[in-house]
Amino acid sequence: MILKKTLQYSLYLVLFWVLLACNNQPKLEDTQLLNGYWEIEEVKKPNGQIVAFKFNENVDYIELENGEGFRQKTRPQFTGGYQSNGVQEAIKVLQQGDSLVLQYSTPQDSWQETLLQVAPEQFKVRNPQGIIYTYKKFEGYDYGEK
Repeated sequence: MILKKTLQYSLYLVLFWVLLACNNQPKLEDTQLLNGYWEIEEVKKPNGQIVAFKFNENVDYIELENGEGFRQKTRPQFTGGYQSNGVQEAIKVLQQGDSLVLQYSTPQDSWQETLLQVAPEQFKVRNPQGIIYTYKKFEGYDYGEK
């Protein structure tokens, strides 16, 4: 009898955690975590191949407020600061069903990515081709100085 109750309790606990994990969709207010400098950590292709990036010459700067803003490619400078490429991609955050979509546009083009996860130190997006980009917060280069 005790074993049956223990198994029943364990099953309920597992179901609770599964339901909690399934409801981990990013929310509009979570997009404020995207503000700042980000570098690509890895790219996962639809065939499962993963390309890891140990060093990025360019980092993305994202600025969002109330679901709108921009993304800009920058290059960290050895002396500190960042050099911009001068091109800003407008961003709008759109709710599409249960998903948040980042819609980018420039005078020449527009495209979108689905926001899969967002946290203070990492976020993931998927483009329409099924490629998943994992970004990590850019903290500067470590030159080995102590």
